[in-house]
Amino acid sequence: MLKKVFKVVLSIGIIFLSISFSSCNRNKKEFSENIKYERIGINSYDYSNKRKAIQINTTSELNDYVYITDSQKFSKYDEKYFENNSIILFFDVESSGGNKTKITSYQISNKIITINLETYEYGLTCDMAYYLFVLELDKEEVNFININKDGKLELTSDSIF
Repeated sequence: MLKKVFKVVLSIGIIFLSISFSSCNRNKKEFSENIKYERIGINSYDYSNKRKAIQINTTSELNDYVYITDSQKFSKYDEKYFENNSIILFFDVESSGGNKTKITSYQISNKIITINLETYEYGLTCDMAYYLFVLELDKEEVNFININKDGKLELTSDSIF
């Protein structure tokens, strides 16, 4: 009898602790609908040396990152835009022009943003495609960026995998 009471009390304690700890992170924000982003096609692999994700908060930072040949594609991101917003930029290579990668969700927790991408295959072609992703955010400082593509960590604000 005492063992049964002990097991019941232990089970209730474990359930209580699980519920308590699962709600500890109240700073976490998750987004999976109405995500504002652009997938900008670029004509070259020039951005390969910039294979990390970066947060941009000013037009000056944007101009330092974007090559002059592509600057017109980013004209909507002016000083007025950056008053209340920022963007996350990262480079992506598709192994086939028939693939399309989309941002499906992202989470911000403790100043770390995790962006989830999913690739959809619409037919294989013999070309490669190069894109810059631009994720639009409210002005919020993040200290670290993780990019997951098709369930695997692909790139961070520090390095590539």
